Order: sequence, then structure tokens, then C-alpha cells
Amino acid sequence: MDTSPQISAKLIRHVQDVVGTFTYYSRAVDPTMAATMRSIASRQSSATEKLEEEVKQFWDYCVTHLNAGVRFVASDMIMALHSDALYLS
Repeated sequence: MDTSPQISAKLIRHVQDVVGTFTYYSRAVDPTMAATMRSIASRQSSATEKLEEEVKQFWDYCVTHLNAGVRFVASDMIMALHSDALYLS
């Protein structure tokens, strides 16, 4: 549980701006940061000094890992799906 003091409204707005921007970016470009964004986003409305430090650490990660991403490579795997549901029922 986070017991650190709350931050000002201006800093809360900054946290919300970071969440808004990077939530889109994590979905569209770099899914490696999605878990961190979910964690920060769930606590953004009542942001504390600890959360602000987490946002700064995340920002540092983004600045130092500009080319981070996931590479998808084709394989010989075959995906099979079975269902017992009826189409028209």
C-alpha cells in the first residue's frame, strides 16, 4: 500500500498525460510497456509521490530504450481450434 503524500493537481495532470500517450503507444507499437502502463494507469487519479517516481523511472526507460520492441518471426507452428458450440443454436 502506498502511503506517500499526494502530489499537486498539475503533477497529476502530467501523470495522466504520460499514461494517455504511452497507453496508445504500447498498444500500437511497443507492447513491452503495457504492464507498466496498466499499473500506473490504475493509480493515476489519486497519484502520490511514489507513483510520480515510477512515472519518472518509466520515462527514463523510454528515453534510453528508443528501439525497444517485439519481433515476430514466422514458424512452422500450426494452430488448431476445436469447439463444441453449434453455429446456429
